[in-house]
Amino acid sequence: MSINVCQSIKCPWFAPSSKGSYGCQRWPVSSCCHLLQAHRTEFSENEYALYADAPSDQALRQWKAENDRFCLEDPKYADDRKFHADFPECFEDDSFKVGAIASGVEKL
Repeated sequence: MSINVCQSIKCPWFAPSSKGSYGCQRWPVSSCCHLLQAHRTEFSENEYALYADAPSDQALRQWKAENDRFCLEDPKYADDRKFHADFPECFEDDSFKVGAIASGVEKL
């Protein structure tokens, strides 16, 4: 069974559903994702997200750790979080807002 890796690792850039937004909000297409670049043979992708066939819990935890580390080092992540904190009035309730780094993984 193929699962949505971005949603399963709770990537803060992934929009599961939102008015006018779905999928990766960090990269123009998911083929640009830092995880795909590092693990090309482990993922399939469409323009919105990365997928893996029956990944182990260990693989999901590894991908999550790599993704969290990337976000913490990514200037765009820090800038977007700061912008949202400084100007919340610029966002509608259902607008995409880059999320905080969440703990845990879920096979979705």
